[in-house]
Amino acid sequence: MIDAFAVLSNNHVQGLLTNMIIRNHKPQESFIMRLVSHVSGYDNSPDESIINGMVDLCFHQEKFPQYLYTGDLYNRVLLALGSVVHKLARGGQIERATDIIDKVHSLIGLHVDDKRNILENHMKVSNKWKHSNDTEINNIDDLKPVELEENDILENH
Repeated sequence: MIDAFAVLSNNHVQGLLTNMIIRNHKPQESFIMRLVSHVSGYDNSPDESIINGMVDLCFHQEKFPQYLYTGDLYNRVLLALGSVVHKLARGGQIERATDIIDKVHSLIGLHVDDKRNILENHMKVSNKWKHSNDTEINNIDDLKPVELEENDILENH
């Protein structure tokens, strides 16, 4: 029955599904997995109630029973949340998408300096990247890929 309702994918139905599945006083792992698999397949971002439910599952574990965090559920919801973030950004909701990504970065201990280091390391690996005018690179979007040799990727690691 979850599948039939999830396919409808309108905001009212998604709100009902969130209340019945994620916000249930005894949420069932299999139902949550089915719901997030449908959410990943939506063309657009889901209703805010589903997004908030997924965010709560990932970042506010105190709101849910601990049995939800013993298997694969947590990882699957986090992956599906990545799909939601992409849909939010694609739909123009950049701030909302960025807010969720920042929570993921905080969760894994990635801070602003770490993000900068990752970018710099990517640029070091890419001595093989060239700017279109061979001028200083100020923006990652200004880079253009060039052919890499197989051993070039492992050079600086």
